[in-house]
Amino acid sequence: MKSTNLLKFFGFIMFLLAFTSSFAELIDLTYVKTSSEIVIIVSFTKTPTVQYYSRNGSKTVHFFVVNDTCVSPIYLPINAESVDAVQVIPFRDAANLFVYTLTPVSATYNVTGSRLYIRLPLSTSAKRMTANFTSLKSEVVFKDLADFFGINLVLYDSAKGKLVNTRVNNSTIEQILRNLLTLTGLSYAYSEDQTLYIGSQEDIEKTFALNFQIPGGKVSVEELSKLFMDSIYALPLSDKSKLFTYGGSNEYKILASAIGLAAREAAKKMEPKPTWYYFSYTADEKELEGFLEKLKKIYDFDFVLLPEIKQLALNGADYEKVWELVKTLKPAQKPAIETQYRTFTTEYPQRVAEFLKQLYKDINVEVIGDKLYVSTDYENVVKKLLEDPVIARPWRVMFSDTSEDTVKTALSYLDIAEPNYIVKSYDNTVYVTLFVNEKKYKEFLDLVNTMSFTTATVKVDEAFLKSFNVAVVQTFSDGSRLVKGKIKEIERLKKAIEESITNVVIKAEPSDPSKDVISKVLGYPVDITTDGYWIITVPKQESSTIQEKFKNIRENFGKSIITLNGRYDENAVEIAKKIYGVEIYTLSDKLIIYGTQSQNAKQFLEKLTVENFIVPVQISLSNVHIDYVRKVYNVEVIYFPEMNKAVVFGPIEPALRAAAYLKSLNMQSDLESLKLSSSLKKEDLEKLSSLLELNVKVEVIGDTAYLKGIKNDIEKLVKEINKLILSPEMTYDVISYDESLDEILRKIYNVQTYKIKSGYIVYGTKEQIQNVKAFLGQVKLEEIRILNTQIEEAYLGIIRDIYDSSVRYYKIG
Repeated sequence: MKSTNLLKFFGFIMFLLAFTSSFAELIDLTYVKTSSEIVIIVSFTKTPTVQYYSRNGSKTVHFFVVNDTCVSPIYLPINAESVDAVQVIPFRDAANLFVYTLTPVSATYNVTGSRLYIRLPLSTSAKRMTANFTSLKSEVVFKDLADFFGINLVLYDSAKGKLVNTRVNNSTIEQILRNLLTLTGLSYAYSEDQTLYIGSQEDIEKTFALNFQIPGGKVSVEELSKLFMDSIYALPLSDKSKLFTYGGSNEYKILASAIGLAAREAAKKMEPKPTWYYFSYTADEKELEGFLEKLKKIYDFDFVLLPEIKQLALNGADYEKVWELVKTLKPAQKPAIETQYRTFTTEYPQRVAEFLKQLYKDINVEVIGDKLYVSTDYENVVKKLLEDPVIARPWRVMFSDTSEDTVKTALSYLDIAEPNYIVKSYDNTVYVTLFVNEKKYKEFLDLVNTMSFTTATVKVDEAFLKSFNVAVVQTFSDGSRLVKGKIKEIERLKKAIEESITNVVIKAEPSDPSKDVISKVLGYPVDITTDGYWIITVPKQESSTIQEKFKNIRENFGKSIITLNGRYDENAVEIAKKIYGVEIYTLSDKLIIYGTQSQNAKQFLEKLTVENFIVPVQISLSNVHIDYVRKVYNVEVIYFPEMNKAVVFGPIEPALRAAAYLKSLNMQSDLESLKLSSSLKKEDLEKLSSLLELNVKVEVIGDTAYLKGIKNDIEKLVKEINKLILSPEMTYDVISYDESLDEILRKIYNVQTYKIKSGYIVYGTKEQIQNVKAFLGQVKLEEIRILNTQIEEAYLGIIRDIYDSSVRYYKIG
């Protein structure tokens, strides 16, 4: 028994050695740059085999499957020309290699000796740019880049408003883009339609998370891997490039790492389960081996024959079915003089008959219509085959929202070939008949579901989208939306958009404004033909009114529609729109101003930094602030609270000083105003502020006092000033007395007090203050007693007269 087990083990080890030795081992990963290409060089211990190559829709992820036994994951950052990085994810019997590019490019590859060479162009474009970007907003620079190189670009709001100072000299789009991303601290991503998205890392991550329906906007490798744990993407040979529908190299790295983690976790889950099953056999080895090779063309299993101990080792999803068929293998016999037949009815009799003939040389089988006639010796075999989805009872599924091309592509990825599937399309529905085991069937459904989804950027309103089964992933400031849905639904949406538009043709005139001006004012794409006709693409419902709008542009161009050359700060443009009630459209090197106040808006923008200054403010300006600036600096101020900006109009010197004051305001500083009475002077307020030890400056303009300083100090001073302005007779003096007398004085003489270091500030009329001083001059502290008593005041007088008529008493409560 021991020797038998030893032979089993030895045979199994020999099988593993033979299996693993057929693979190459990755030993080096590097790259070189030529005059026209980036060449990635992957070195192995022996000649590798590229089993599969594919790329994602945006052409920024190039995916290779290589028969490699790479031990651990590899990530090689390149960040040169068009290539960002290379990542290798090891699987059990194949390595997945991903090449990430900064721009959409094509790749070629070849194997020479023990090396795999992957070649990519230095740039996606033959154009080179030379420009000087000085103190320009990031959105202007990115738009110039997109216009020059002809790329589809969408900016998140977080990508706008950043100041850019840089020069480019005969540079590629990759060199410029990589430089701009570094300068601005922004990130990038591509969608399937090769649209480039620029935004903060947070915005990119949020959209990436939504793409995989992960809430919270933050994606981790561990969380993402759970989506792939039981899917086909945990398998080495599955095409993973189709998963990379949105993102840049940062997101791609997370996604590939998650796939690798899912594969490792899936492998761990399988480890406790026995892999190989051993069965004794009596058939001839050559005949059995031929029989098993025939079965391998149909079923999912592996086998090893151990002839020394007459054992067959099987593993795989279909090993039990295979063993049942192996048990039916019998030595060849002479045909019986009279053969007994059994009749079976099946939808696929010819398929069953061919399968039986492949396996059994001596079998008698006939097919007539849907009837299968088989010798009685194989009755039990046929019964099992008729229930087998691989042979005669296939899976059937229909797709109403997936194209036939997508279905056939999924079948090709899974190596399911004809005649193991039947695909038919009718009335926009795809019907699939599939002769595979349950595992392969589930993989097929998962892959079709994944491949059926795509994204697109469209410019339509929410009401239009309600008719389509798509999800809005992101909404952008220009009104466009990134939507995700089934490919058929996205195609239906695009078709509906195309069908809802038409072209309006108008004869061009020499005095017409430029194409860009017309397009911006109308809000629709405009082109001009070589024979002098404007072509305007508009929604069909607008076609009847577009002629009138075009006529209005012609009549008002140069009047209420004017252009202003140069580039202007986005804040200045927004402020001009709000002040003058005009529309302003930004082109690469000019503005289009449209409205009855367009000339005034133009003058405002032209005078920026000469007579008009836009000032960022840190606090919410009150009417007091604005009134103060107007009076002190003799300038005009308009405040825009939603923008945290103020505009100062006036001569340059006072306007600059006013702007400096507004900039200096912060959350700790404050300004308050109050009307002065004739008896209250600036000196009184300053003295009072000093006595109260408050850091408040007093400035008086006309009959208004402006108090500047820390908010709490101003509140304290205003409270004390309010005591003085109760009546014209009110004044104050500083008097020193013991704390125990304060309540007595306030009650007796009806004055108000405020304690300071040198004593008390006493507020009252001159007569009240004189009485307080007289009282303090006539009494000594040790002669004063405070009594709590219920005795009526009349009795107190009697008691005083009895004992000492010189005693004075006061009722204070």
